[in-house]
Amino acid sequence: MLITDMAGYIPKNGEIHRSKAFEFYDLDQSDCTLYFKQNGVRWFELARLLYFDAPKMTIIDPMHNILLGKLIYRFRFILVN
Repeated sequence: MLITDMAGYIPKNGEIHRSKAFEFYDLDQSDCTLYFKQNGVRWFELARLLYFDAPKMTIIDPMHNILLGKLIYRFRFILVN
């Protein structure tokens, strides 16, 4: 599946995400890794807020990541050479 192929994409639901986060919170430490691999959800403190909808309120900042990567590369290139 390509990144731009939206036919197989299922939008995330905030209530389901929150309930899975609370399930993760109640797990033993040994079960957490497996649960995360299966569901892709971990516990986060913002899940306690009823108005917080994680799928809607998450900001993806690709330009920051790209520029930060280039900045780190430049510093390493300058400092090493």
